[in-house]
Amino acid sequence: MTRAVPSYRDSISPDEQAYITDRHILERAAGQSCVSPRQLFGSRHRENVIRLQCRDLSRAGLLREKAHEVYAITDLGLESLPEAPERMTDQGMFDLQSFPMYSLPDEKWRITDFSILDPPTIKQINYDEYAGDDQYGLVRNDRQLTQRRIWNIKNSRLSRLMREFPTHDPLPKQCAHWMRAVAGIHLFPDANHRTGMNTLQILVAESSCEVELSISEEVEWYVLQSKLIRHLQANVQFDTLWKRDEHYTLWHRYFRAELCGEEHRHQTQTDISHLRTVLNHARERKEGFRATS
Repeated sequence: MTRAVPSYRDSISPDEQAYITDRHILERAAGQSCVSPRQLFGSRHRENVIRLQCRDLSRAGLLREKAHEVYAITDLGLESLPEAPERMTDQGMFDLQSFPMYSLPDEKWRITDFSILDPPTIKQINYDEYAGDDQYGLVRNDRQLTQRRIWNIKNSRLSRLMREFPTHDPLPKQCAHWMRAVAGIHLFPDANHRTGMNTLQILVAESSCEVELSISEEVEWYVLQSKLIRHLQANVQFDTLWKRDEHYTLWHRYFRAELCGEEHRHQTQTDISHLRTVLNHARERKEGFRATS
């Protein structure tokens, strides 16, 4: 089983080429008027983790967000660079808890433990959807090929989602990020939304959260909108994980309503059947474009 990970920062190994340190981020920010996770990640580092580091450094008062995902170093950040032995490890990572401004949501309002899930379990959840649903989309109309595609998903991809998950965000944001990731990357041939929602229910039920995640009748509208966004707007890759784009915003509205008691407020009163027609048209156009390109 995957070990319990109380913080995404535990996954950061500064010695590995994929990651950069908090010190490195501040040094880059000190030399420019502003920086973004995209600028910092270059072609080798994991942008999705840098994105979370920037948010945390901003929480601690070391960076200031000037615009969406655009950061500038603060006076405190500049002061903390030369020497901060009591606040920084030898590897250049800050002890963020040592900064008075830094605070996190209560653990009862966050998912911090993925030990209940591992890659084979997530695959099994998707396979169960395949086995129990005659409408599961087959790969090339081949059941054996579809089964192989489900079980051949690389464990490392699923492990990375859990290991680098934004553990410092409040629960509604975490749920939105998880649904965007599972549905957006589209790891499985079909039933990615159901797999995302089912795994979330397990995580919330087994975590320290004192709420229950139910699935309302409203979810069908959100799933259709999510599919439209994925086909027409979003481009979810591992490096763009944890971005707060249209796809994330859609699911954040859903989970705020389900977990915080807010009213579901659809931006449009579009009929479900009309949404399905639009989605099918978008899929046909996309497939037609692929066939001619």
